[in-house]
Amino acid sequence: MLAVETKTSFQNPEVSLEAWLSEIEVCWQKIPEFKIDPEKLRHLAIICDGNRRAAQERGLHPYLGHRAGVEVIKGIVRATRDWNIRTLTFWVWSTENWAREREQVDFVMGLAEKFLPPKEFLEELKEHEVKFTHLGRKDRLPPPVLKTLEDLERQTANFGRYHLNLAMDYGGLDEAGYFYQTCFPI
Repeated sequence: MLAVETKTSFQNPEVSLEAWLSEIEVCWQKIPEFKIDPEKLRHLAIICDGNRRAAQERGLHPYLGHRAGVEVIKGIVRATRDWNIRTLTFWVWSTENWAREREQVDFVMGLAEKFLPPKEFLEELKEHEVKFTHLGRKDRLPPPVLKTLEDLERQTANFGRYHLNLAMDYGGLDEAGYFYQTCFPI
């Protein structure tokens, strides 16, 4: 196993990352055929956690784990559709995550800017009649990310065969506080 790479000491992160991404893709291509009763499992919610640790275990910079997480999410989206699970929620960014290092915040928001807007993603949602919904605050997201989320919601609003929820800048305590302030203004 490689030593954990630091921000200033990468041996060849592109090669290692590409190998990891290929491994993830192969894993999801060979996913077993599960027999899932869609009446019993209607909604699968996933808290995305452990990306940084997984990258470090592979000798990569921790932030690259978030990049691998994008591929895992893509695989899960396709697999749950094959299993006929109608609603899927990913909690990808907590309200508390804004307190992380600025560099990490920028990296994750950059991933959202890069991977949410592609035409192929929207076409896949449309092809399978997937309604996309953003859960969470909108006031702190970078404008390009917010615009993309709103565009995806608008362009898939009339679909209902499947539901894909992305909890980004979401937190239960934050939501409760917002509700209280809205209902009981001082």
